[in-house]
Amino acid sequence: MKADEKRAAELKREFEKGFDGIAKRIWPYLELILTVDTGSSELYGNVLKTHYAKDIPLYSPLYAATEGLLGINVWPTDPERYYLLVPESMVFEFIPIEASDEAQPDTLFMDQVEVGQTYELVITNVSGLYRYRFGDVIRVVRLHNQCPVIEFLYRQGQLLNVRGEKTSENVFYKALVETVSKWSDVKLVDYTTAESVMLPSQRGNTTISVMSPLPHKKIDSRVTIAAWEY
Repeated sequence: MKADEKRAAELKREFEKGFDGIAKRIWPYLELILTVDTGSSELYGNVLKTHYAKDIPLYSPLYAATEGLLGINVWPTDPERYYLLVPESMVFEFIPIEASDEAQPDTLFMDQVEVGQTYELVITNVSGLYRYRFGDVIRVVRLHNQCPVIEFLYRQGQLLNVRGEKTSENVFYKALVETVSKWSDVKLVDYTTAESVMLPSQRGNTTISVMSPLPHKKIDSRVTIAAWEY
């Protein structure tokens, strides 16, 4: 690519106006963004919708991985990201989440799952993976004809172990978003967390600072949260 001084000047002028709705201003013919905005990517999808890409629809068309195609989102205008499992792409089995800690848990087939229940996925594909514990945790939200429609929740193994109490990424994220929503002068931009064994040894609870150009808020907890507002 060659330098384009005219385009660089255009971008500079738009950037100087701020980044609210920037996508449409620098790409006026942009009509749709294909992206993943579920699970741990939900926060970034919300930032796109409310800040950078206002009024531009986001669409997450596929639930897929290197192992193959798992599901298709056939409801592009719905705000929720639900995927219809594709029975012909691979064989699906489902481990009830309460049995997922077992080494050889019993599994269910697609016609045996229940709406509203949470499962770990097991797949068999044409590439040779046989009854492979995929690691994704999903919730069955409804049936389309007889096929499960699922919502992706989180990956197995992405758990905080706080004094023996295991907390999934999904539970932590929802609690964090709900907490920050109660603070009128704080905006959550990004976050990270670590188990206490990775932090310097301290007595009692750790005081948390939410960092922002605005006045700090502090609460007591064993998890460190940092948020910046630009």
